[in-house]
Amino acid sequence: FEQQLTLAQSDGAWRITRITQSGLSVENAVPAFVADPTLAGLDDLRALGWRPDWEAAVESAVGRTP
Repeated sequence: FEQQLTLAQSDGAWRITRITQSGLSVENAVPAFVADPTLAGLDDLRALGWRPDWEAAVESAVGRTP
């Protein structure tokens, strides 16, 4: 996938103000999410059946069934 960053400079420091991604697919969904994590992106991953390794451990610790 490709990622385009929009930058702005304020007080001498650069900040990323926007991230645009293209060329996304099931195969690169996790790396794309890591590069630009959002709740919507996490929901998209879950819809694909992906779950982070740590999620089951957290659910077990709090007594919630996955």
